[in-house]
Amino acid sequence: MMMEQGMLDEARRLLERQPPLGRGASQAVGYSELFAHLRGETDLETAVELIKRNTRRFAKRQLTWLRSFPHVNWIAVKPEDTPDAIAGQIYHAIKQLERSEPSD
Repeated sequence: MMMEQGMLDEARRLLERQPPLGRGASQAVGYSELFAHLRGETDLETAVELIKRNTRRFAKRQLTWLRSFPHVNWIAVKPEDTPDAIAGQIYHAIKQLERSEPSD
């Protein structure tokens, strides 16, 4: 979907940007693979497959890191949930936390 919405054109503009992107930004998942394609180092199909793979790996690392926090309250969100429904879940979770905290 990102490619359909113009990610390749965005990467092209960023690669030609003056001043150039900093090292960290130019290594962001998605852009680094497309920059390699635009420099002729790989074909577009390979770049897109690498973006998919690297995005999955990055998401897995993020989840692993977040799970290391013992006091995180996870909110189950389904694709069909509306923003209002999600906000309601968060509100109720906060209210439950407030009720469970000892009062001074």
